[in-house]
Amino acid sequence: MEPRVSGTHADAICGRLGFDNWIRVESLGFSGGIWIFWTENNFSIQLIESHPQFFACKVLPVSGVSWNFCFIYASPYSPCRRILWTDLKLDSVDLSDEWMALGDFNCVPFQSELQGYNTFNISGAKLFSDWIFDNGLLDMGFEGSAFTWSRGLSSHSLQRARLDRALCSPNWQFRFPHAYVTHPAKFHSDHCPLVVSLNRHVHRMEGPFRFQLAWMNHADLGMINLASNLRLWNRNSFGNIFSRKKRISARIAGIQKTLSTGGPQHLLKLELKLKKQLEDILEQEELFWFQKSKEDWIVSGDRNTWYYHLSTLVRNKKSPVTRLMDDMGNWIEDSIQLQALVRDFYCNLYTLDRASELNRARSGLLTRLNSTHNLILNEDFSRDEVTAAFK
Repeated sequence: MEPRVSGTHADAICGRLGFDNWIRVESLGFSGGIWIFWTENNFSIQLIESHPQFFACKVLPVSGVSWNFCFIYASPYSPCRRILWTDLKLDSVDLSDEWMALGDFNCVPFQSELQGYNTFNISGAKLFSDWIFDNGLLDMGFEGSAFTWSRGLSSHSLQRARLDRALCSPNWQFRFPHAYVTHPAKFHSDHCPLVVSLNRHVHRMEGPFRFQLAWMNHADLGMINLASNLRLWNRNSFGNIFSRKKRISARIAGIQKTLSTGGPQHLLKLELKLKKQLEDILEQEELFWFQKSKEDWIVSGDRNTWYYHLSTLVRNKKSPVTRLMDDMGNWIEDSIQLQALVRDFYCNLYTLDRASELNRARSGLLTRLNSTHNLILNEDFSRDEVTAAFK
């Protein structure tokens, strides 16, 4: 979103990023613009409609039914956003009932999603809320900071808002029940990334020990003379790059989340300090992936960590194994057997619950019948009183 470059310069950048395919909406100066990249491993993407404020696309899995998504960069100007709400509707775009919309909407439906603002655009919020309701979309929620955009470094100038979000139809959510959205910490941009994952990630076992080129960037390396001590030094002094990156990123995300709920403003200085530490870690990570990728260094002004990471993953691609354990302690991996196992589990669960409810209802009804029968034997009731007693 908002790449701030256009024309042949933008095409040249897109061509160097290492993806199989890409499409983009041209930006207007320093505003607007959407870039989409994908690698055709298990799916392909088909463009449905291109619009100045959104891309409507169809995901075509190698096996299975397709589903749709829309990448959105709504204009910061209300009159232009009204065009978006009109043009992006189920009756105007060829979308199925399984679709997701995500991106920068540049507005919020509730005032509680703003902080540090003196005014609130009620009419703009209502138009956004009506568009969500008319298209039957659900907010997918998030993990992380409550705000995706912020600007200002002091408590007097700081403004925050949840401008970015992911929405989906009920049928899309039913198809991907484990999908979730995260708001990672933001570093250089005034927006944080918006990450949508269809499934929870599985942590892999640590790989074998190897010399890391990134160690050369650490000041303490000159004190190490014996190769046998490198493993110990790596663990105790240099540390795991990704663990340190994850830890620092989590601290920054925690600070931003605390600040979003009115935390002490002195945390802003700590956030800047941690961002500087993260810069050093990101440089080491770039060296790490460059060494593993076995690719020629790309001369560029931007950090190319993702390119080297992608090159490594392409060579060492491993398909994740999904499995479940049955009641007998056996691991089930076959897809058909997995479907049967899940179906039987819920059938048994709801059958037991239904049987319990029927037994409780039957027991209560018999109690009431016996009680009413005893009253009728002992008293002289009219027909209407007897009917009322059974009700």
